[in-house]
Amino acid sequence: MPKFEAQYIPYDKTNAYSQLVLDYLEKNENLKPFITDFPSIENIEAFIIEKAKQSINRKVLVEVLQEQYAQNNIESTEIEKLLHEDTFTICTAHQPNIFTGFLYTIYKIVHAIKLANECEEKIDGKRFVPVFFIGSEDNDIEEIGTIFHQGKKHSWQPNNQGACGRFSTDSLVVIRDEILDSFGNSEAELKLKEQIEIAYNGSHTLAEATRVFLHALFGEQGLVVLDADDARLKE
Repeated sequence: MPKFEAQYIPYDKTNAYSQLVLDYLEKNENLKPFITDFPSIENIEAFIIEKAKQSINRKVLVEVLQEQYAQNNIESTEIEKLLHEDTFTICTAHQPNIFTGFLYTIYKIVHAIKLANECEEKIDGKRFVPVFFIGSEDNDIEEIGTIFHQGKKHSWQPNNQGACGRFSTDSLVVIRDEILDSFGNSEAELKLKEQIEIAYNGSHTLAEATRVFLHALFGEQGLVVLDADDARLKE
């Protein structure tokens, strides 16, 4: 087993975040008029009380999720939990970038999963489901269709307009295969290669491919993937 060493860098030393983000992380009181509250387990508990007062059509939400998952022959035991009034979600979201796009999409998901687990451990009587919300109606194909792999930029340019999540992935297979050709033969790489081939098989829409791939990566950790491009959810 290889040994790994972790190094920790303060956010303000990375030069990657704006002063606004740094102030938020430091819980600068000047931000209080513009936010609900700063993140903490105690504040999540308080927010749950307010959230529970909202009228939410859980039945329709579960119905749509189950149909979306069934379309791609995948299952999640987490979806039915959303029918219960004591279940809440920890949500994150991003556009359906090809092959997840930049690494921060993965960071977002891992953070949501870890926070859901922490809330379930520390907040009695409540259940928490991590949810990834696909921004499938975004039409910025220049961003969504671009990925950098091993220093090379790959740009997908389908002959479509409108909501990118509805695009067929048929023309994406060429880029997929070019990327997969660079994979090695380790167990992890072969597994990831298979997951990508199944998700981006050319017959799925981009939103479906995103759902299938993220489920393969994080379904066992309880992640539920929602595509809100459905008239019932709009209502």
